Amino acid sequence: MFSELADALQEPTHRLALYVAHDSSIVRIAAGLEIFPLRWPRLGSEFVFEVRHPLILTADDRTHATYKVWSDKNGRQFVRVLYDGELINSLSWTPLEAFISHLRQQVPEDLFEKCASLPGKAANVKRLDLLVQ
Repeated sequence: MFSELADALQEPTHRLALYVAHDSSIVRIAAGLEIFPLRWPRLGSEFVFEVRHPLILTADDRTHATYKVWSDKNGRQFVRVLYDGELINSLSWTPLEAFISHLRQQVPEDLFEKCASLPGKAANVKRLDLLVQ
């Protein structure tokens, strides 16, 4: 999950991505993001990863814009994480590059080789994201 999320955040192809998981996956995500104390998620619990991109307004847009999108003077992207609608303070407007780096650190480089070599596992384990066209 962290590998997929890091890839999706690094090179977004959609404005919105939705992942559905079971409660045990929610607990693992919370642990990987170092959100403590851990508690078993309620029915319908959710994580929201909100990314703010720099907004470049044209002259016409500036006259009609009634909203502001936050970005820094260098045009960096930031992410914040909400759990069940509540902001996780330790993950509030974290630089996106640092967040992606943290996600990637949670995943062993040779994850798929390690999974394929476990006793009782098929030797032809393939990444699902490579199979989807």
